[in-house]
Amino acid sequence: MTTISARSRRTPALLGLVATVGAAGLLASPALATPTNVNVRIEGVSRTVFDGLVRTDARTVKAESDTVARTCDGTNNGANPTPGPTATGAAVSATDLLEAGFDGDWYDGFDDYFVKAFADEVQNPDPFYYFGVLVNGDFTPVGGCQFRVAAGDQVLWANDAFNGRPFLNVTKPTTDAVVGKPFAVQVAGAGDLRQAIDHPAANPYQGASVQLVDAIGRPSDERTTTTTSDATGKATVTFTQPGWHRIKARGAAASAPGISDAAVPSASVDVCVRLIAAARTCSGPAPSTQLATPTPAKVAFSPIALAFGKVAVGQSKTLTVAVKNTGEVSASAFTASIVGVPAGQYTVSGLPSTLAGGASASISVTYAPTKRGAAAGILHLGSTAGSGLVALSGAAQ
Repeated sequence: MTTISARSRRTPALLGLVATVGAAGLLASPALATPTNVNVRIEGVSRTVFDGLVRTDARTVKAESDTVARTCDGTNNGANPTPGPTATGAAVSATDLLEAGFDGDWYDGFDDYFVKAFADEVQNPDPFYYFGVLVNGDFTPVGGCQFRVAAGDQVLWANDAFNGRPFLNVTKPTTDAVVGKPFAVQVAGAGDLRQAIDHPAANPYQGASVQLVDAIGRPSDERTTTTTSDATGKATVTFTQPGWHRIKARGAAASAPGISDAAVPSASVDVCVRLIAAARTCSGPAPSTQLATPTPAKVAFSPIALAFGKVAVGQSKTLTVAVKNTGEVSASAFTASIVGVPAGQYTVSGLPSTLAGGASASISVTYAPTKRGAAAGILHLGSTAGSGLVALSGAAQ
């Protein structure tokens, strides 16, 4: 299979065959190899989908648009004589934790997938945004179901991997941080991630922000003071709480939705923060050595009431209910029912099939009276991750 460099601009079909992905449903397969812990990152054009340690094995995967499960154990296309964990299988194991879907096209000639989406992070051919896969800083020479991975490997799937965006890497000193004192880190960036990893001082990156992140690499709510990296790649983070923390470097934010950030973010790095310099170092294992545990899905609906006012018989008015998933695991099975008014006065549309962690959506409620008079009812909204009630009121004239 053809190798693609970070600066290549090949045809989408060929890119997809090299940058392969597994798919949504996990289908049980015999344990053909020893389960392995692998570091997985899935970076979108402007957000991190996943960044953490997962346990994976030789397995089958199935894209949402596919009709059958596919073997994805390194024996694909004769790449390896024995089965084992793969770059694609590891990514699918990560998104299984999010209960999120995947999509891709299967190519029999390559015995591999062409990625189209991870969760709600989707490729976009128009600005040439396609997924690429790297293991330990290098683009893989074969597809993700063919490329075997080992314990401790770093697997990165990045959207917009072929437009020359620099890949970031952040390094820290060997000393621990101290609460309230600036902690200096080095941010490097290069079109070749291997260069940023191996030669950070020779590839300083200016303008990156260093953020605290949670167990799967998404922004943390904890307060910190940070600076952007300067011309030498130096940045500082000032922590407010002792203990283990994770930090991640990001390039300048995109200027508009759907446009890539300036760089592919770095992998998360563990930092031990002491209360005072003389205090003991952090107890317990570092976050990156623990299997990732995303926060469960939690759905909230707002507002709690929709007042449609006066609407003429034969006319209609539509208002919306916002729904947000504040967890990191996907929510699904959204339902709606209305009680208290005759059928047909109010209708609901736009219920999401799934809602990824951190995502929002709008549900439309339309009042279309068929006879004069007041129409008050209750809209019951449900999902796998929470429910809500919305009072409905309107008057036909």
